[in-house]
Amino acid sequence: MNSTSFRSFTKPVFARGAVSLTVMAILLFIAASTVQAQTYTILHNFTGGPDGGLPYAGLVMDRAGNLYGTASAGGTSCPGGCGTVFKLSPHGSSWVLSTLYAFQGGADGAAPLAPLLIAPDGSLYGTTFAGGGAPCTSEFGDGCGTVFRLRPAPSSCKAVLCPWIETVLYRFSSGADGANPDMGGLVMDAAGNLYGTTQMGGSSGEGTVFELMPSNGGWTETILHSFAEEDGVHPQSGVVFDAAGNLYGTADSSDGTGDGGTVYELSPSAQGWNLIVLHTFDFSIGDPLGGLIFDTQGNLYGTTFNFRDSYGWVYELSPSGHGWQYSQLVSLPFSGALTGLGMDAAGNLYGVQPVSLGSGDVFKLAYSSGTWTFNELHDFDFLDGSGPNGVPLVDAQNNVYGTTVDGGQQGVVYKISQ
Repeated sequence: MNSTSFRSFTKPVFARGAVSLTVMAILLFIAASTVQAQTYTILHNFTGGPDGGLPYAGLVMDRAGNLYGTASAGGTSCPGGCGTVFKLSPHGSSWVLSTLYAFQGGADGAAPLAPLLIAPDGSLYGTTFAGGGAPCTSEFGDGCGTVFRLRPAPSSCKAVLCPWIETVLYRFSSGADGANPDMGGLVMDAAGNLYGTTQMGGSSGEGTVFELMPSNGGWTETILHSFAEEDGVHPQSGVVFDAAGNLYGTADSSDGTGDGGTVYELSPSAQGWNLIVLHTFDFSIGDPLGGLIFDTQGNLYGTTFNFRDSYGWVYELSPSGHGWQYSQLVSLPFSGALTGLGMDAAGNLYGVQPVSLGSGDVFKLAYSSGTWTFNELHDFDFLDGSGPNGVPLVDAQNNVYGTTVDGGQQGVVYKISQ
């Protein structure tokens, strides 16, 4: 099973010829709006071997400052590898990568595309797009995907590096229970229940929002919603909670064009969970494939990607009366964003454009006096990475961490110091 077959990274084709005045103006705007010099550092260059390769997902950080992530390929099994879970630890001025787990491509899963969740006890939770052992008709590979947990090896392990112990919490079957969780990570409520999405499966075959609840030493799945054409289809991102316990997410267009899509809310009730579409996107704005993020005032932010014309937007949804007010904040030049946004303590937003000017970029949207300003933090040149895809992680010192799915050897983990 070739892991690279799960999702190939392709660049849009641009017309040949001289750069237009519009593009030149955008380039000048980007150059002028860079706040200050940034320092770009490659923390790890993936080889496609035991360390992994082709990391699609962003990173998470523990309280000690260690980084955790997934790579969709590499490892020790499968032709090309079935993917890994890794840890990057700071040691002086360098970072050391440890492979916590290498997927085998069978019942344990394969091709993790989503970021990890760090639980309060330090356990890691995640999903794989494929593997799991159940027969699946998906074109992306064998198996319909899994939800897994990783815990450190018992203290009795005396090796220099003890692999973590994987437990598969659920294996999707491609039926009503869902199939192929994509790039959206999991969220956990106060009771320890997990929530996520699948791109396929469900009662209409268009994807699901699911809950996994610990039960009698195992886990029980409940489908909160099966997508159908009227509310969007094939969600690629996960869900987020608000303070009241409602879930919010995005779904693809229902007409199959790759443009449009919805932002939805799922609210619990005595009869189950009720879905409301908060906003339906016009095809010219692009598809909201990336996830959502809340600010401290309860506003939602997300991104769009227009496949046909290679651009997108950063948008905001603000509570207004009994509804939500939609605003387009900033046009993203060149490609738009396939994934959502990160946020620093000051409320500034961070994102990536996977194919901006060829190899992609990392950007910052700074807010001041009612205006959002686009700042390019780094423009990749393939040698230092290409195709940034995961949501940027911002630490307390405003350092920005992320991954590229290509470039270097087989993708990189990077740090940008502002």
